[in-house]
Amino acid sequence: MSCEVVRDFRSSVLLLSQYIGKRVEKFTVVQLIKLYKMDVFLMIRRDKTTIFTDAKETTPLIDVKRIIEGITKVPPENQRLFREDQPMTDDNKTLGDYGMNTNNAKAQDPATLGLVYKKDDGEWEPLHIEPLSTPPDLPDVMKQQDSAQHVEQPAA
Repeated sequence: MSCEVVRDFRSSVLLLSQYIGKRVEKFTVVQLIKLYKMDVFLMIRRDKTTIFTDAKETTPLIDVKRIIEGITKVPPENQRLFREDQPMTDDNKTLGDYGMNTNNAKAQDPATLGLVYKKDDGEWEPLHIEPLSTPPDLPDVMKQQDSAQHVEQPAA
């Protein structure tokens, strides 16, 4: 293990101990890793709107809704999130409780959540996510030419 990794781990342990208010030297590495969860990356979609954000596995759903409120100005009580077409109804559950972790919510492949709002009549709007657009085909002049044409002949 390099000195830099050890130094980063020690500084993380120090920050963690300040955060949880305990002496963490008595904890095992596995216990520390469980306490110090990594980021999960989220893509939150509603109609044609997409929000990208990240949070910890231990983040409660209500905190994710507060992040959304900061962007959309819609209060958390008027938001409902969906994962794989199933409503996420318990605001006290964490993202990890809903199955999101660093293995299935990566920066290059974020977990997708659907978002709906409560209508004025108190009913929830139906979940609708507009499909992402696909780029048009490349013009013929930009398409890769036959590889035989690009092979240079060796100099004689």
